[in-house]
Amino acid sequence: MEHSGQDAMLRVFFGCRPAPETRRRIAELRRLFHRYGRPVDEANIHLTLVFVGRVSPREAERLAAAAELVHCDSFTLKLDRYGYWPRPRVLWVGAREVPPALLDLQSRLNDVVRGAGFQTEKRPYSPHVTLVRKARRSVARFAAETVAAIEWRVDRFALLQSVATDEGVRYPVLWEQGLR
Repeated sequence: MEHSGQDAMLRVFFGCRPAPETRRRIAELRRLFHRYGRPVDEANIHLTLVFVGRVSPREAERLAAAAELVHCDSFTLKLDRYGYWPRPRVLWVGAREVPPALLDLQSRLNDVVRGAGFQTEKRPYSPHVTLVRKARRSVARFAAETVAAIEWRVDRFALLQSVATDEGVRYPVLWEQGLR
């Protein structure tokens, strides 16, 4: 893991990034709704597993080292459920049926994050992929009726950094590991 300046804090989370073909299909989906809000940049399409927050580069390395001990099965995530959260006005796609292997992976990574001394989300885990920000509610109803499901074979997870730039947020991979 490379860092510029050991004193710089990093904003990190564990997540999954789709393979290029799946990312392209999700990007096509979000393009259907571009006029209803701000579509998420294709390069940023991901599924958050555990948000960590601000950490030092050394803490990020420790999180990655602890996550190396997480060995879970790969799984298929069927993106077939659309929703809208009024705050922060986000249109998202998720799964009607959440695979047990996804919940296992998320739970184990939660344990890693807590074991490293960080707090984790108190709300129940709600796996989703954000499609559009600053969206209007009506779009979610439209999406549920008109868009076919996407099957995503999830075979790896990563520690990602959230980096704000003049062009928007980017999520470079700091560390990545395959699933069984």
